[in-house]
Amino acid sequence: MISVSRTEHRSLARVQEARQILADDGLIEALRSGEIGTDHDDPLVRILARWRMSVLAGT
Repeated sequence: MISVSRTEHRSLARVQEARQILADDGLIEALRSGEIGTDHDDPLVRILARWRMSVLAGT
């Protein structure tokens, strides 16, 4: 078993959190630009894409 100090654990957690934030930012940007459409595999992403289309259409 590999031993990880508390400092190393916090550092690894920060790296993982930063990666998740970047992934979220990438998703938001793709939705904003229209790169992701309503045919996406993820149901939540489809809902967000439809919401974006509705906002742009003013409905």
